Amino acid sequence: MRGQFDEFAGSEKGSRCFETRAFPVRARRRVLLVALLALAVGAGAYLRLGRGGAGPVRTPATAAAILANTPVDAGAYLSRPAPAFRLIDQFGQTVTLAQFRGRAVVLAFIDDQCTTICPLTMESMVGAERLLGAAAARHMVLLAVNVNPTATSVADVRQYSAAHGLMNRWLFLTGSPATLARVWKQYGIYTAVIHGVVDHTPALYVIAPNGRERWVAETAMEYRAVNTEALVLARVVQGVLPHAAVKRLPRLTVPPPPSPKTASIPAITASGRHGTVALAGHGPTLVVFAASWAPELAANWRTLAAQARAHANIRVVVVDIGTVEPSSTAFERFMAANPSLPPMTVAYDATGQLADALGAQNIPESVLLTGGGRVLWRSQSWPITSSWARFGQLLAKAGKG
Repeated sequence: MRGQFDEFAGSEKGSRCFETRAFPVRARRRVLLVALLALAVGAGAYLRLGRGGAGPVRTPATAAAILANTPVDAGAYLSRPAPAFRLIDQFGQTVTLAQFRGRAVVLAFIDDQCTTICPLTMESMVGAERLLGAAAARHMVLLAVNVNPTATSVADVRQYSAAHGLMNRWLFLTGSPATLARVWKQYGIYTAVIHGVVDHTPALYVIAPNGRERWVAETAMEYRAVNTEALVLARVVQGVLPHAAVKRLPRLTVPPPPSPKTASIPAITASGRHGTVALAGHGPTLVVFAASWAPELAANWRTLAAQARAHANIRVVVVDIGTVEPSSTAFERFMAANPSLPPMTVAYDATGQLADALGAQNIPESVLLTGGGRVLWRSQSWPITSSWARFGQLLAKAGKG
């Protein structure tokens, strides 16, 4: 989320796709998706934040109460035939939508360079499949269509799939810019490159085995929403599966976000989790949110460690956001595979609650806190040399707050 403390300078490569509540073009994107919903569903079927319901799969009252107090989009039920397409997957093979007739299709629109909302969409898809179980997985498929108009090669979607541990869990589809543009238009997807950053509609569709669209929703740009979105998605998919593949799903639970002043999360090392890390009460703290798949993670780690040694008055804590990791131990495995990395304090935000509490919306994202837990500065990148000089000025102005 952009604000008065944002700094977008940095040396990171590639692009970031943004889907934030403060991003200026959000309104245009929402107009397109809502227009699609109005045409396909009709009045009363759009379930934004759990208000109302339509279709044979209804949101239970208890779930609706939770949805009403979270950023999760409960979605809209659809009934039109899903537009056909022919694209290429991460293995270089031709894929058509028609070849999955008879199976439930979960279809997302993903930027293959994205470090913001797309990992949340991916984990919602994988989480839904995991909740539904092996029997259901045989009757469904996870598909993603690339929405990056400047990175459309098979190598691009292959690299992204491998980085997120999804090579054999989904099919990530791409094609020529013209072919992709036709698919985006058919599914009401807005996409554009603005100042080098890809912005797009974070739509997630469910297509029934008969080839008709069943449901559509937008992914929320909050890490704590991932597990809830996975469960909402699982309930919708469950409604189009054969009866033998249906299993009992857990209830929705969304714990409240913690306060940075009192938050304490598990500390992790290459050998496991030992103790906890508290953010407040230890003087000024620079929190850097990361994940095992962050671009050039090892190189940026070394740079950050060197910066921390040169500024011993500021404690540095690297926080792994668990809800966008391919597994709960992915970051620990990264550390074990890189034993020469300089030591740093690392913590594990299993539910993404802390990241949301501090307004993080990218991997990486850096946030400078006073000793009392007040945010002074943030950047959607690793801190650079000039950042540290600014830290001193900000902390001097803030005093001991």
